[in-house]
Amino acid sequence: MVGQSGQVYELRNNRAVYPILNDIKEISSTQDTCLALTSKGTLYELTRYDGQFSKVKLSCISLPVVSFACSYSHCIALDKAGVVWVWGPNRKGELGLGDCAERRTPSQMSGLTSKRITSVLASDGFSVALCKVDQQKRKTTKPKEQENFSPQVCSF
Repeated sequence: MVGQSGQVYELRNNRAVYPILNDIKEISSTQDTCLALTSKGTLYELTRYDGQFSKVKLSCISLPVVSFACSYSHCIALDKAGVVWVWGPNRKGELGLGDCAERRTPSQMSGLTSKRITSVLASDGFSVALCKVDQQKRKTTKPKEQENFSPQVCSF
């Protein structure tokens, strides 16, 4: 549970027992885990194993995280440099890494390095990365303010 002060609390018997994390800006969860993003861009993974809560700083993502999402089965994060990170069971290839191998820690999605990614989304069986379109390279009759985030296929 996240309190008004940005603290994440563990719940026991429907009561908040003690704060696990402070300064939380955003939170999302999968079936088995929960991600919490601090206001400084540090991403934590919260899990429960044998009744004990644990928090792990995802230190492999060294730059601040600007966007992240979780679905039923996997997670995706975007760091400040525009690098997309994915992890989870990957049963349907939803991580976009060209296989169906499980990734227990974040893996860099190399197929998107040349794109200007601004946001990420996770859903059951697929991941989405929103690419910002370079207006100088597109010929269009629409005003620029309507074209900033046009749908575009980013193969990965």
